[in-house]
Amino acid sequence: MTEKKPLITHGWLRALLYIIASVVSMFIALVVAGVMIGMNGGKDIIEDGEQSIKSFLLTYSIIAIFMIGFALLMRKILDQQSIISLGFRWKGFASQAASGFFIALLLLSIGSLILVLFKFLFFTGAVLNITDMLYSFLLFLIVAFTEEIAFRGYILNNLMQSTSRWIALTISAIAFALFHFTNPGGNSILPMLNIFVAGYLLGINYIYTKNLWFAIALHFAWNFFQGPILGYEVSGFAATSLFQQTLKGPALLTGGDFGFEGSLICLILNTIACVLLWQYYSSREKKILPAT
Repeated sequence: MTEKKPLITHGWLRALLYIIASVVSMFIALVVAGVMIGMNGGKDIIEDGEQSIKSFLLTYSIIAIFMIGFALLMRKILDQQSIISLGFRWKGFASQAASGFFIALLLLSIGSLILVLFKFLFFTGAVLNITDMLYSFLLFLIVAFTEEIAFRGYILNNLMQSTSRWIALTISAIAFALFHFTNPGGNSILPMLNIFVAGYLLGINYIYTKNLWFAIALHFAWNFFQGPILGYEVSGFAATSLFQQTLKGPALLTGGDFGFEGSLICLILNTIACVLLWQYYSSREKKILPAT
């Protein structure tokens, strides 16, 4: 069976068209969400001065419908390839999903331990709000699937068809950072640099495997345990958390209002993780490739 040729030959152009469609759809989604919240009389929008988890879940769910919908449609129509080829093969990749989950927990644990040892972080109590925890779980699951399908599954995948894997990864990481630019505090240098490096961390596995499960698991675990469990802001957004915490010390090291992702400690840990992942997959690839 001959492989179908894409309707648009250049992968970079398909990635660009998807980015444009996603940006436009985000504005539409924000308007739709605003109208829906307004029809509800504006209830459940603000809690303790912050956007409520309910309204944030509604807003992001509408964004997800557009971004995932465009990715799936463009994969079938423009790319002429299956949805599974975005990176959804599960057989043989379950262990990689587990690895992504574990790496997120490990990085957050090491970073939090460093902050505690230097007396920059204090855990002051624990309160379990089951309803908000379930909302948060659903929200960050949707976030992980949406952003990984968009930035790794579609954008990175198509860019790799037009340029080298590392250039493609760099461009997709820049796009990932810019996507978070409008987050509270996201326009500062260190948070943007951290999100850029996170784009690398989430994408290194993909450029070697073209599978999404590692990144989806890492992305979900990172957000969920960072915010709803440990009590940090998640990319500038506050979430009801199991553990209450107090941060004292320079924002350069603690991350301040942007959360752990805004800290120098996070940057160092994620950079080390990127190097180790690159060494692992590159050495593994060399063993698989036949000697010349």
